[in-house]
Amino acid sequence: MSSDTHHESHGDNKHDEARSEQSRAGDASASDVHGIEATAVTLVDMSGVVYPVGELLARNPAAVYLAALDSGSRRTMRQALNTIATLLGIPVQRDGDGKDVTHLTCPWGALRYAHTSAVRAALAERFAPATANKMLSALRRVLQEAWRLGQLGAEDYARARDVPPITGEVLPAGRALRG
Repeated sequence: MSSDTHHESHGDNKHDEARSEQSRAGDASASDVHGIEATAVTLVDMSGVVYPVGELLARNPAAVYLAALDSGSRRTMRQALNTIATLLGIPVQRDGDGKDVTHLTCPWGALRYAHTSAVRAALAERFAPATANKMLSALRRVLQEAWRLGQLGAEDYARARDVPPITGEVLPAGRALRG
């Protein structure tokens, strides 16, 4: 994190104190963790512990996975992970710029087969097979990163990712023919 950026405090109110504290911690919007530009957002883990943005992103399976993608894929898969996190009951979270960061608050390492199977069923109901399978692919990769980061055991990882692809047929758009 960069500590070159300084904010001056021009008062004694809590807003200025918070801005000053952020300045002392470094300018989060200028940091770059694993290829992802972090934004100035306060992130708290499931136990309520506040982490510096860079540390939290380095331990977050979704952030690690997204960092490995090129920028075009990153946006698509981030949207997929936000959708999956919402399906899992994670409330929508936004950063200071209004960007959806729900995927960063999901406890990916706590997911088990029951969760991923329920996600698969929900995706199959809501999306075309190709879109749902793309989302499942993102989920499997995040589970793999959770395993690599030591947040998910090998057996739980194997079970959680063992959901079959969604099959189905989407009829091409066209006109109805009458015979």
